[in-house]
Amino acid sequence: MELFSFSILYACLCLSLFYQPARTQQAYINGSTLWNCSGNPATSKGYLCDASVKSCEAFVTFRSRAPHDTAISIAYLLGSEASKIASINKVSASDKIPSNKLIVVPVSCSCSGNIFQHYSPYTVIKNDTYFKTANDTYQGLTTCQAMIGQNYYDPENIPVGAVLTVPVRCACPSENQTADGITSR
Repeated sequence: MELFSFSILYACLCLSLFYQPARTQQAYINGSTLWNCSGNPATSKGYLCDASVKSCEAFVTFRSRAPHDTAISIAYLLGSEASKIASINKVSASDKIPSNKLIVVPVSCSCSGNIFQHYSPYTVIKNDTYFKTANDTYQGLTTCQAMIGQNYYDPENIPVGAVLTVPVRCACPSENQTADGITSR
């Protein structure tokens, strides 16, 4: 019992010696309106641009689920390259990916105004709304406010077949991270 107590004390001491608080990379603009589409379109867009870095290859994560369950279909949805998605995630480009598997997706991220974003086209299907598209289809990688701000369709009546511009949230490394050799996020 004494050896067990000593081991726990030793583990706690080691953890406290090597503790480093987590740091975020960029300031995020107001995520409090993610579930309410009636808010101001400018309130929930993404990460603030760093003055030194204007574009980069970034990575977003996406959970596979039908109909977006192959590298090809995920690439089409997120405006990426299927071969890169397949390579990074060690899957075949056309084979089905198990449902709910976390997939890393490379995207071209750039500073648009003062917000980092990646733009992806999306064709509206029956019963789509900005809210459903942002939260279900894009799994929170965008917000309905950002989509309303980017597109000119009435939020209550988006025509089937309309092509929306979806501003996907992404971020490039900060100036300090770039100085430390980090080239993508």
